[in-house]
Amino acid sequence: EKLRLELDDHQLVHYNFAEVLHYGASPFCDATIMINPHRLLDSENRMKLILMFGGKKSPLKQSTYTLYINDIHPGNINDLVEDIVENQLMGEFAKDKGSETEKVNRILWRNNDGH
Repeated sequence: EKLRLELDDHQLVHYNFAEVLHYGASPFCDATIMINPHRLLDSENRMKLILMFGGKKSPLKQSTYTLYINDIHPGNINDLVEDIVENQLMGEFAKDKGSETEKVNRILWRNNDGH
């Protein structure tokens, strides 16, 4: 199966999307995202759309789009985009989050000294 939902329907995975990704040809995948309006209200009408892509011989990258959905019928769909970080190498993304110790301490609500 090439296209499937994972992580309790929070992640859409498309395996073997294209033989080659390059600027000359644009592979296309059409998917509809349905948003629970109550969950959207809980997050102050904001959501993040994270696209991760890579290949067998290419580094893994991600693009993150923060959407502020305050108007369900905007004049221009781009008006919903509040912030964009595109084509970020996963290694750079991980570095921005700090060392592995710092990440664990944040998860466990510890100070940087481990207490």
